[in-house]
Amino acid sequence: MVTGFFLGTLPFSLFAASEEHVSSALAGIGNATTPLAAVLISLALLPAERLPRPKVAAVLAGFLGVLVILQPWEAVGRPDPLGFGMTLVAGASYGLGWTYVKRFLQRDNPGGLSMPTAQLLTAAAQMLVVLAVWWAISRDTVAAPWSLRPDAAVASALWPVVAVLALGVVGTGLAYVLQFDVVRAAGPTVGTTVTYLIPVVSVVLGVTLLDETLAWPQLLGAAIVLASAVVIGMPRRRRAATPA
Repeated sequence: MVTGFFLGTLPFSLFAASEEHVSSALAGIGNATTPLAAVLISLALLPAERLPRPKVAAVLAGFLGVLVILQPWEAVGRPDPLGFGMTLVAGASYGLGWTYVKRFLQRDNPGGLSMPTAQLLTAAAQMLVVLAVWWAISRDTVAAPWSLRPDAAVASALWPVVAVLALGVVGTGLAYVLQFDVVRAAGPTVGTTVTYLIPVVSVVLGVTLLDETLAWPQLLGAAIVLASAVVIGMPRRRRAATPA
């Protein structure tokens, strides 16, 4: 239930809600903060973890990159703070969820599909609660909980359903099977390095397919965040043993 919430219910809900306010490119950039959150949460949940100075500097630089993206010194032209903030919380929830898996579920993980299946089933059950609450709030404008949007015609509902199925099968089902294999083999810090590619893909597809644009501070901030994540994911250097 815990991993289903932090690796499914919370980030899926926040990413979907955030893109009502920010572009898909910015949502992907926000996802790149996952390694920053993972390394900080590991310090709290994994007592044996130690953070060397280069990684401390990388974490601080990553947060600096987030500030560059948000441009708090600008009154206009900056990203919507609420929308981008949702992406940051969603990215952090991934870091918390994978660290929780290592701390509390590693010994009970039998391998195979059992763990990702259990996680996604519990997340699906939680999403039914989220959906019911959302509909209770929005039922004046939404006919039924499963309505795609208030003005959706029956004929136009096909492609959104196909898109959701593609996201569910490929972007969630297959992705989590592969992600669990990586986390089992290399740990959550290395496992979260998948977020290196997400901003690149989201920016490229957003610009080419959705005609989205990014200002130079957002590109600069994204580069800083990605560089910080790369430093955090680098393996530690081991000192050579002194010969007897």
